[in-house]
Amino acid sequence: MEFWGVEVKAGQTLKVKPELFKLIHVSQAAIGEVKDVKEAKYVPLRLTVGENSYVIGTLSAEDRPQLMFDLVFEKEFELSHGWKNGSVHFIGYTADDPSGDEIDSGDDVFSDEENVLEALNGKLEADVKDVKPDAKKSAPVKDAKNAKVAESKKEAESDEDDSDDEDDSEDDSDVPLGMDGPEGMDFSGDS
Repeated sequence: MEFWGVEVKAGQTLKVKPELFKLIHVSQAAIGEVKDVKEAKYVPLRLTVGENSYVIGTLSAEDRPQLMFDLVFEKEFELSHGWKNGSVHFIGYTADDPSGDEIDSGDDVFSDEENVLEALNGKLEADVKDVKPDAKKSAPVKDAKNAKVAESKKEAESDEDDSDDEDDSEDDSDVPLGMDGPEGMDFSGDS
């Protein structure tokens, strides 16, 4: 963005033309140096775009020496005012036109050239409608998925069994270890 400003002198119309791929954002108008406040009591601001003319505001040296705007222009426009004895200053900024990059980038030209080159080079595109999946090839994939699920279930069950074994071993910790089993049974082989 860059500062933009113009002075429109008394009785003149100023034509403003934005640069290529640029926008002009008019954000403020201010009344110039005032010698007699009564002469600058009612100063209409005019904007002309094409054949259409608009009053975009009114300045007054007494109570409205400046006005704020939010006007954005991409093509030529004209500024003028109705004050016979002074100037009005319009200020704002210029910016890049984001839509100009997309519209005038020439993408259509390049895509047409690419299509011509592809046709000349004999590049063919596959017809997706003729391609059908092979049922035999897709079956092992399903079996592989089922196998993974089955393995996961087996691992989960063995983990549960291991946890049961751990639970059982905790229960056995109450029984004294030795040659005698529970309830006085002798496992030593010496009857």
